[in-house]
Amino acid sequence: MIVRLKKVPQSFDGVESLNAVIEKEYLDFYHDLVPLERTLRGRHTEDMNHAFEYANKVWGEFPDSKEDKKEREEFLLDDYFRSFPPISCETVTIGKQTYSKYVEGDINYKHIFQRVYNLPIKDNYMLSFLFKYRLEGEASKKKFRKWLLSSDETFEHKILETLDISRLVDGMSDQSLEVLSHQE
Repeated sequence: MIVRLKKVPQSFDGVESLNAVIEKEYLDFYHDLVPLERTLRGRHTEDMNHAFEYANKVWGEFPDSKEDKKEREEFLLDDYFRSFPPISCETVTIGKQTYSKYVEGDINYKHIFQRVYNLPIKDNYMLSFLFKYRLEGEASKKKFRKWLLSSDETFEHKILETLDISRLVDGMSDQSLEVLSHQE
């Protein structure tokens, strides 16, 4: 698990509005029309441009047969999901905290899969908890896949439930966070 303190460029009021801000920020970053070298900014746009160039070379822009058209569409769809398609955030409550959660990657198309839980705090800041998984080889993919698909309700939830948010973060939060190790 990776934990980051992030400042969101737009103001938000609670988890629901944070969901919309994160979705927009993600889309603006990966789908930027002007990709930046040595960064992932515009990466989805760049990947899809390359995919369309390749598809046009192999099948043409308007394939003649239904089979070629289907192969071209499947190729483009696979590349779409291998890159950075838009995300959809959902609001989840784990223990006493409410998070904005999204999934990046699809294990049917990519070997890297991650779930991100964002806990809003004050002044456009959030704590971001990233659970990142890497699948290597077909054997590990098959064995690990079933566990991975349910790990957000077991493994990840247990980790997040046991977190003890410090008093500093508690003082910065809009939500009331209880400190488990409170001494009087």
